[in-house]
Amino acid sequence: MLRNTLCEKRNWIIEYKQIRDIMTRITSKLTELPKYAMYVNVKNKVRLCSKNRTYVLECQKSKFFYSLIKEKNGVRSYTEKRWSKLVDKVIDCDQWRRVYMNRVHVFSDNKLREFMYKLFHNLIPCRVMLVRWKKQTSEMCPICKCKETIEHIYFDCECIKNVWNIIGNKLDIDLNWDKIFLGYLQDIPVHRVRNLIFTIVMYAKYKLWAKSLCENVTPYDFNRILMNDLSKWDFAIDNTTFDKDHSVFRVIWKSYNLSNIMMTM
Repeated sequence: MLRNTLCEKRNWIIEYKQIRDIMTRITSKLTELPKYAMYVNVKNKVRLCSKNRTYVLECQKSKFFYSLIKEKNGVRSYTEKRWSKLVDKVIDCDQWRRVYMNRVHVFSDNKLREFMYKLFHNLIPCRVMLVRWKKQTSEMCPICKCKETIEHIYFDCECIKNVWNIIGNKLDIDLNWDKIFLGYLQDIPVHRVRNLIFTIVMYAKYKLWAKSLCENVTPYDFNRILMNDLSKWDFAIDNTTFDKDHSVFRVIWKSYNLSNIMMTM
């Protein structure tokens, strides 16, 4: 079979020579590998500095590395310190635990849980980050023409700020970035409803932001996405057991009547 294939080619001698040269170079490198190993300086030991002490890694046993991993698991995330600085609040470990429980774990919808988890761990970018990573050429919000940070996307942008004003008036609360981002920490139905509303609005804005990376968007697009999401949640809360105090939760959700309010925007 190979002979017939070679006979059909006019330049098979040239191809054979190329393959022979390639194989010669590969085999020569394989034979030279032991020679390279002879020149490795094994006297220089790898050292690790930890807690003002220096350890020679070659002398350590598996228990040492396990203790480092265990110690690392007990260290709080750097993003927690960063968010505490941005919201200008001292948030201790117990408060962060309640934030994760009430803003992430409480949701049965995996998309909302994933979105909030990524937001808290600074895994959702903005245009300022994308420019720094050389993925975008402009830091400006396409709607407001202002510098686009995380706070701007989910709180200060023109299309979402109007929504927060409407929700704040309906819930009779003064909404600020701290309240929207951290939410309510008390585990009661009315606060779980409010945390869900905050997350639905922010996730709708995230979908608009992702859309804006590849096409032009307007505040009308955000209203349409948010209306669609609120309608789906109306149906889900009516037809499924969403919350542990579902009957109370549903009454509170219906009392806000957000879907009809957003239709008037």
